[in-house]
Amino acid sequence: MVVTEPVRRDTGPARSRRRIGAVLAVLVIVAVAVTVIGIIEGTAPATGSTHAPDAVGLIATEQDDPAASDEPRPIYVYRYVPGATFLTMTTVRNDGPVALTLLGPEAPLADIQSMSLTWADRLLLSQWPDVVGPDDATPLEAAVVDPGAEAAVWVVWRIGSLCPAGESPPLPSGSGYGFDTLGLRWSVLGVERSGAIKLGYFVEVRNPSDDPLVLCPA
Repeated sequence: MVVTEPVRRDTGPARSRRRIGAVLAVLVIVAVAVTVIGIIEGTAPATGSTHAPDAVGLIATEQDDPAASDEPRPIYVYRYVPGATFLTMTTVRNDGPVALTLLGPEAPLADIQSMSLTWADRLLLSQWPDVVGPDDATPLEAAVVDPGAEAAVWVVWRIGSLCPAGESPPLPSGSGYGFDTLGLRWSVLGVERSGAIKLGYFVEVRNPSDDPLVLCPA
């Protein structure tokens, strides 16, 4: 005769404690995940405190009309030369609670190189707060910006090269176009993100009427 013991079912206070522990563990995981997502979402580059133009290709530095803007900004006007580059400097601030890593500019649209537009080709990392010129800056690969800190970068802007040799340029004499944002890529806690920040100034590419480009370069 085989004698068997009855199966003891997990009942009573012990089972309740285990259930409560499992629920609490899930709640903790969810809370941590929400916190991390909030930190990632809340840590992004912001417009810094300093900016400057590079002299190469600069036609003029103008000012917003105070009547047309609540916060008048400088306007850096650069000469329209298809395929050429020019530079401006801006600082990027981190107002978030953790460090972020600047990775570079956002990639341009696939066909933007064939258009009469301007895009951020690459970034050069300068010293901060003692900003150095672009010749002394280094190509930015990954730059850590601590909470409350700023990083100074020279933006290498490239002008679209749609200008067949010997033909009239797509930007007529006296006309121009401009922009005031910079698309960036960065990472927070290993998660890569991208977006645009305000430059704190306006950049205009102009084909000046007093010395225009009338034919595309050969």
